[in-house]
Amino acid sequence: MISLVEAVQSTTLDTLSLTIVHGDDREMVLGELIALISLKRGWESSLKTIIIINRSGLNLVVDEYSGPGHPYFLSVEDLLVFSRLQHITLDRLVILLNDTLCEKLAAGWPSLVEFCFNPTSARGLVPVGLSSLVAFARHCPQLSRLQLGVPWDMTAIPVLDDATLTILSSRPTRSTCMLISVGHLSVITNPKAVARFLATMFPRREIKIVLVATPNCFWYFGDGWFKVVFWLSKTQPGSLELGTI
Repeated sequence: MISLVEAVQSTTLDTLSLTIVHGDDREMVLGELIALISLKRGWESSLKTIIIINRSGLNLVVDEYSGPGHPYFLSVEDLLVFSRLQHITLDRLVILLNDTLCEKLAAGWPSLVEFCFNPTSARGLVPVGLSSLVAFARHCPQLSRLQLGVPWDMTAIPVLDDATLTILSSRPTRSTCMLISVGHLSVITNPKAVARFLATMFPRREIKIVLVATPNCFWYFGDGWFKVVFWLSKTQPGSLELGTI
């Protein structure tokens, strides 16, 4: 695969879609591939879409080690060199997300429309807080789909500063539905407060919550998200879907 990327001569590439198959296992470490892409002349300003799909079947669930030494570990910060990205899909990779990193990603991709991450497994996933959602909502006005692939910590509702409230409330109404994928392990203690928070983040927009089960996890969830959608629908269109990633 690395040789194929090296052979691309275009300096104005718009979309890069890569599927890692079984034959790539022994010859590629994802970090090397991203380093190569980052050095391609002109791509830092031309790339709008990056899709990386892992179909190698390399111990996706049984791998105990999921840190930087994993062959499919992606330091997602390395993609910030592509500041005009609009669509990002990272499927069955290893990424370590946290609130600080989400803030950095959101600020670095102001044109972002979709961010979709599917983890290799549910092991070791650390929840992110609602401050990450604030970051994407504030910095990415065109955002219409957010799937971080990790559980959301809904126990603490952030207090928004005046600047953020002004930015969010002053945007023109968008007809595009806002789709938020959340892990089935996300904990909700106050559904009404979460609904009010989402309505503040995306005022006057339809919000669709997709409740997903991470790979090889049993379905288990309470009625928290159903209650969130119930309260949300009193102020704007809201719906809930069940699915898998």
